[in-house]
Amino acid sequence: MIRLFSSFLIVLFCRVSVGCAVTLDWSTVTWTAGSLSNSYDVDPSNPGNDITITVSGNTSSLGGTSPSIAGNLGGTGRASLQLAPTFTLASQSITVSIAFNYTQGVYVQNLNILSVDSNLFKDKITNIQGITATGQTVNGVAVVGSSRNSVTGNSSTGWTVTGTGNAGTGATGNVSVSFGNFRVTQISFTYSNAGTLSLAQKIGLDNISWSLTPEVRPGIAASILCGLALIARIRVRRRLKASRAPP
Repeated sequence: MIRLFSSFLIVLFCRVSVGCAVTLDWSTVTWTAGSLSNSYDVDPSNPGNDITITVSGNTSSLGGTSPSIAGNLGGTGRASLQLAPTFTLASQSITVSIAFNYTQGVYVQNLNILSVDSNLFKDKITNIQGITATGQTVNGVAVVGSSRNSVTGNSSTGWTVTGTGNAGTGATGNVSVSFGNFRVTQISFTYSNAGTLSLAQKIGLDNISWSLTPEVRPGIAASILCGLALIARIRVRRRLKASRAPP
């Protein structure tokens, strides 16, 4: 019985905690500067292109040389896809869409947008949404900012991130987005300016990772660890009883 219970816990632990994450690493792919959509095949287990990034909206504000892959942004020490618009009207914006070519959807629990800050201009991120495998539109489950931006809203009403100070090329303007245990086939967000217009501004899209298995939940992990501890305790007691038994 103990062996059966132990095997069950081990299988459960492996199923909920081990996910083969796939990563789009910007240092290993190309993006023609100024192009507005590119697809990549980075998952050997999934036939065809796995992910497509598309930029739409007032794309003329990008000047024809952005988006592009470059380094030195967000303090990551690695390349990112960078968007450098100059918005001339308060109504202008661009939308970044990330589509995943998986019928069942994928789990994206840490999407990083780099350098959402301000320097007279004010970077503004809104409409952080996903589309699930069942066609439901959902807001990000959690959005975490840094010291050079502010995050308002919630998963029910939606999120807004606004730059509050100059992050330079450091990490103090970075934003992390999680869609928790939603299986999504697409993620999108809108980028605009809430400050002085006609100034160059810039954000970056960090490497993108996703998996077909959700992260282990703390409650499940705790249950598994408690179960394993219980098994160990039972085994110790049995050994003690066996050692004390009369010959």
